[in-house]
Amino acid sequence: MSEGFGRRKKVLVIEDDKDTRASIVEILKVLGYDEVTAVADGAAAVSALVENPNGFPIAIIDIFLPDMTAKHMAGRFPSTHGIKTLILYSGGGGEHFAAVRAAFEKLGIPNVQSLKKPATLEKFEKLLS
Repeated sequence: MSEGFGRRKKVLVIEDDKDTRASIVEILKVLGYDEVTAVADGAAAVSALVENPNGFPIAIIDIFLPDMTAKHMAGRFPSTHGIKTLILYSGGGGEHFAAVRAAFEKLGIPNVQSLKKPATLEKFEKLLS
């Protein structure tokens, strides 16, 4: 059972494609995550983290955004990011995930996972359980 069932868990979703972003938000709601903030680019993600210190225990990040890469974004995260579980999300292969994983692990995020597109309920449930 997902840690989200029956609990109020805040999640930050960073995905530039509107339809994919909406799909991820819907999947998270089905899994019981009732406080989902969804943004379309890296700058908005950094702003959300600054405005909500320690507010997002879970973040889902598309590693290729129009304004910056996920690796660049990691360098702009505030020290109070509060993320415990990070899902790197991409349509690309494993080499893309490996290139940015270390940047987020250096931020002290204990659980960094990778997920290849497309979004499905089963994929997210498996990573978040």
